[in-house]
Parts: sequence; C-alpha cells; structure tokens
Amino acid sequence: MDSCCNSFFILFYGSLLYVNNKDHKSINLASERGYNVYVNRSKIPKIIFLPDGTKASLEPGAVLKRKTLFNDKIREVSISGRIFFDVAKDSTRRFVVETPFLM
Repeated sequence: MDSCCNSFFILFYGSLLYVNNKDHKSINLASERGYNVYVNRSKIPKIIFLPDGTKASLEPGAVLKRKTLFNDKIREVSISGRIFFDVAKDSTRRFVVETPFLM
C-alpha cells in the first residue's frame, strides 16, 4: 500500500510541477537591446519582482519594459496595460513609470 501511495504522490506532484511550469510560461520575457520586456499572456494577473525588490502585478495583456540594469539615479519602467506596483523604498533613486496614456 505504501508503494501505491508513493506512486500517487509522485504522479500528483509531477502534474503540479507541470501545471506550475506551464503557468510560468504565461509571462514572456524578451530582451531588446539593453531592455527586458515582460508580457502577461495569461488570463489571470501575474507577479514579477524587479531587481530592486519592487513587486509588479501584471494584469492580463499587460506589458512592462525596463532597462536590463537600473542606473544610480533612477529606476525607470515603461508600461502598457494595467500594472500594480509595490515599489521598494530607495531614497537615492526615484521610481518612474512611463505610459502612453494619462489618467
């Protein structure tokens, strides 16, 4: 009976890994000459963390573009779509968001 339960656990755990791995691919990361571009292609919000510790929640269809490395004076991202930020505190560098739309 133990081997039966172990087999079930392995199959179940393996399927969870597959689902999570498949789900992870819904955030596409592309590189463009010194930039990283994140695209949420899923139907649910996805969370990413930027190098400075800022948390970004990308709604479906949202795109976030940032320089590969933030510089010493500014942390700048450009967005398209709906994204919520929990910005990491850093009194020496501003966090700037560029968007094509004004609200």
